[in-house]
Amino acid sequence: MELGCAASALEVRCPHSAHRADAAGYLDRPSRRDVPGWLRTPPRAASPTTIIVECKAFRSDLLRDTEAVPELRRTRDALERQLRELDSECVMTGEPSLRRDAGYLFPELAPWELGASASPCRKILMRALRRVDEQLHGGTKFFMLARYHVATHLVIAAAPGIVEASELPTAWGLIVQRRDGAGFDVMKAPPTLAPSPVATTRTLREIAAALSTGARGNASAITDTSTITTA
Repeated sequence: MELGCAASALEVRCPHSAHRADAAGYLDRPSRRDVPGWLRTPPRAASPTTIIVECKAFRSDLLRDTEAVPELRRTRDALERQLRELDSECVMTGEPSLRRDAGYLFPELAPWELGASASPCRKILMRALRRVDEQLHGGTKFFMLARYHVATHLVIAAAPGIVEASELPTAWGLIVQRRDGAGFDVMKAPPTLAPSPVATTRTLREIAAALSTGARGNASAITDTSTITTA
């Protein structure tokens, strides 16, 4: 595995859900130095890392069929702009401890754990974004997996032109296949979520179950979606 997963499989049942993930991986050991910067590796983690990848070929798989989609997207864009401004002007300056700089040669390049912020304003904006997401994606697998934090990282893998980063449900990242078919580029890095120990254990168990029922030969397929670079 390019991401250093100790176990991975296709068609894995998700914890706390009747849904199945297109691919899932479990990382419980130090990974290579060239893994993507967004990946929470065990040396920097309090618990093992799990990754769920959903592959999408059609836009209809992502967005609900509603006439309100254009207005909802405009509302979502405005809320995300406010969130970015709040993070850069208040959260990052007021809560420097949220920077995950351990192990980085250049601390200024280290990612932030902004989701752990204690800012009341940020929490209000995140609740507003979740309400919009529920209207856009409510009832879909994407919304439910994000709502219940079923994995550390949630990633959508898509062909070019299928989905824009601005259309993603909250808590999902986006990787897009290169037009030459040689790997994927990161269009939006997924945030780090906090699945419960029970969810993490169940993900590992479901990966093992998928492998034991004949998916072992397909497990390496997730490697294709792991050959990714930051766009």
